[in-house]
Amino acid sequence: MLAPTLSRTSSFFVILLTLAACGEVGENAAPAGPAGPMGSPGESVTVAVEAPGAHCAAGGFALSSASGVAYVCNGGDGADGQDGVDATAPIGAVVAFAGEDAPPGWLLCNGAAISRTTYAALYTAIGSGWGAGDGATTFNLPDLRGRFLRGTDRGAGRDLDAAGRVASAPGGAAGDRVGSLQGEAFRAHSHGYSGAFRNDGGVVGGHVQGGTSTGFTVWGYDSTTADSGGRETRPINVSVNYIVKY
Repeated sequence: MLAPTLSRTSSFFVILLTLAACGEVGENAAPAGPAGPMGSPGESVTVAVEAPGAHCAAGGFALSSASGVAYVCNGGDGADGQDGVDATAPIGAVVAFAGEDAPPGWLLCNGAAISRTTYAALYTAIGSGWGAGDGATTFNLPDLRGRFLRGTDRGAGRDLDAAGRVASAPGGAAGDRVGSLQGEAFRAHSHGYSGAFRNDGGVVGGHVQGGTSTGFTVWGYDSTTADSGGRETRPINVSVNYIVKY
């Protein structure tokens, strides 16, 4: 365990090297950002856990001395006193998450309208493809609640109805673009019938009467099968939360 207060500069740099190299630091086990100089030799330095927030989006460590405060942020290559960069996922990445609440640095894909300023990096990455929010100060997160994901067609010819895709929220992308929504459908098909009529005494469409055959006309008709099944077409599935990196 690290001592909370250090009186030797050499010990301080040992701790910095330990924080940067230790795979247990932070939930993402990514390289730590630099902390910067902390003053003269022999200066006392206090190391404290830094909660996720303004200095480190995913948390980290605050190093305090008479010279000021520097931060070692979880993530990769963060500038002095700034947020570290999560080296495990790019901003805008969507992943399946097994928990109920999004971890630090991530948001639930619930379609919420969020600030274009507060989440400027995410807005730069995904724009208004998932919805334009109020059209000025906000934009929409992807809304993946209860939905499956499908890759954009990009000319592959696999999504035959790509041109008819609509915006998933007002102001969002339509057609064969990221963020567009496609309604449910069931591919057209046909069913054969059997046993509706029978061959009686070699006469099809007739009946035996007094030992002779008497023909008659069978009128055509339309019919449908009785309803069967549930409320939607779906494979066996389990529920997860989709989250997006900001």
